[in-house]
Amino acid sequence: MCALMLVRLCDIISIYEPLQLISTVDEHASLFAIWKSINGLSVYGAPEQSPYAMAFFNVLFYKAYALWAAFWLSALSLPDAWLPTVCRVLTLLGSLTGWLAMTLTLHSVQNKISAGKVSLSPLFPAFAATVLFIGPMTGFWSLTVRPDVWAVVFEIIAVAFFLRYYATRKQSAVLLAFVFLMITWLVKQPSVSVAGGIGLFLLFERQWRLLVIYSTLFIIAWALVLYFGTDAFRGSIL
Repeated sequence: MCALMLVRLCDIISIYEPLQLISTVDEHASLFAIWKSINGLSVYGAPEQSPYAMAFFNVLFYKAYALWAAFWLSALSLPDAWLPTVCRVLTLLGSLTGWLAMTLTLHSVQNKISAGKVSLSPLFPAFAATVLFIGPMTGFWSLTVRPDVWAVVFEIIAVAFFLRYYATRKQSAVLLAFVFLMITWLVKQPSVSVAGGIGLFLLFERQWRLLVIYSTLFIIAWALVLYFGTDAFRGSIL
């Protein structure tokens, strides 16, 4: 898996020339939106205005990648042709961050399972994280200019904090999970499965007060983002 990842890396990222290759479908749409953000143009255009290019994802994805790319393009005096390479490096960093976060989270869970007399290989957490972030299931998405990798990273961090504190500090666990899952949504708005999963867990646990707090925080946060966004923004992400 690591060898295949290295082949993918060498195929679309070069430090010698700005490669203009397609790593995933419609990657150019994200690159164009990031380029517009860097140059102070509106990312979310109105469909009735020509030319129209749709921005599919949420605002934090474009803003974060634009800030990252603008910094390195300026610091290294690189032309716009290097934009795909610079942005793909940020996704790669997300893959490595996700690998570390998932390994540590599974390691913590495994220690609790092992305490219950169930024996698992100490290499299992690292292997599972490798399959998710580096293996064939993820493929070029670990290197492409899309929000999916970073969305999963923040979901894993949210689950890690929830598992870490739920037994002793339930309210802190819920609040920390909400913060990182809200960041997830601001990166990629369809990524709500983990948020829903934690909500269902609280429902099954009959933690009514925590469930109300958790749900209300999301409703208020989502409403504020949509309210302060433009019509084009709401039309795009909805």
